Amino acid sequence: MSRSVSSPPGVGLLPALEWNHRAIKSVAFDPALRQLAGGGLDGTVTLWDTIEGKLLRTFERRRSPFEWQRNEIASVAFDAAGRVLASGGVNGAINVWETSTGELIHTLPSQGPIASLGFTPQITY
Repeated sequence: MSRSVSSPPGVGLLPALEWNHRAIKSVAFDPALRQLAGGGLDGTVTLWDTIEGKLLRTFERRRSPFEWQRNEIASVAFDAAGRVLASGGVNGAINVWETSTGELIHTLPSQGPIASLGFTPQITY
């Protein structure tokens, strides 16, 4: 006997995403729910199209020759417009990325590991 399962009102299903065997520590949806960002243990942030289930881009900060380890990404967050993505690492750096180009806009230092991030809804980029 086959039974169909329906989603509760307001809940949709996403296609399965191929994370390329990356260990993901944190995720965030953009405000329109069209993109999903994942912060990885390998120091990368991946951005996915939630409609098609396709990888849009991978964000990775260039390291100096003296940085031997990657920065584990503990938190990711979108601005209210979904045009900017912030990632916070265990090394205390906050990187701010432009989602459409993957360009690193700014790096903000901190005094310790970044456990969570958020944008104020009134400010957009």
